[in-house]
Amino acid sequence: MRDVFAIATKAAVVRDQRVLVLYKTEAEMRGDRSDNSADLPGGRLGHGEDLVEGLRREVLEESGLAVDVGPVVHAWGFVKPDGTHLVILLYACSSESGEVRLGPEHDHYRWVAAAETASFPRWIGEAVERAVGHHAHRAGGERA
Repeated sequence: MRDVFAIATKAAVVRDQRVLVLYKTEAEMRGDRSDNSADLPGGRLGHGEDLVEGLRREVLEESGLAVDVGPVVHAWGFVKPDGTHLVILLYACSSESGEVRLGPEHDHYRWVAAAETASFPRWIGEAVERAVGHHAHRAGGERA
């Protein structure tokens, strides 16, 4: 097996102090390292693809939403069962309007508040808290 390194971007899309959580289809769950189907929009970048443009592309493909991309609010990495070392950059994003239109990888979605994340994987709870916190801080700064 050869060493493979990949970068993925994820979006914590905030609207009305809630974050968009997508749920993977049964087919997408096969071979997944978790039994939880909850996910955030995003995915691997193509070779040479710009981080922000790749994130916008993935969010549009998976949710049908155009987003404003904010800062990276979290980063982590792990080695997948196939040996791929995957590094994930989580961006705080916003989408003020538009209807969610799911792509083929997901079969339903929810807008989730920080107080509702106890049953989600820890990384999603942290993503929701960081993204909502970023947007609340930014909104508070704009009022000053």
